[in-house]
Amino acid sequence: MVSPDQPWPPGHQELAEILRRDIHAGRLAPGAPIPSDRWLEETYGIGRNTVRAAVTLLRAEGLVVRRHGQATRVRQMPVKQPIDLAGVTRIEVRMPSPDDRDRLRVPDLGVPVFEVHRRPGVVELLPGDRWFVPAPGAS
Repeated sequence: MVSPDQPWPPGHQELAEILRRDIHAGRLAPGAPIPSDRWLEETYGIGRNTVRAAVTLLRAEGLVVRRHGQATRVRQMPVKQPIDLAGVTRIEVRMPSPDDRDRLRVPDLGVPVFEVHRRPGVVELLPGDRWFVPAPGAS
């Protein structure tokens, strides 16, 4: 789980990114518990507040569910939700991968991305926080 280029010990944003990458890569599957606070504290040499702040970020993004007295679990959600528009255009909504976030400069706070399929083989990726999609040929 640790990348050699990560600062050691990680801060809460770095720990959240480590867990986020594990979720997006499928190493932490939907419904699976994330490692316990104690395990994260001991493994990364960090304090309880750092772990809780990282989990709070993941909760704000909608990636994990935390309930008092229970393990924090990866949220169960569909990878893609297709929407058909009159059979001409299809839009699939999903949470962005780390590469998508970097490429599109999507904030880390639970912003989905839209895959717009205008015709076969042509896919446009749009961040969900930019809701206006101009019609083809519109200026």
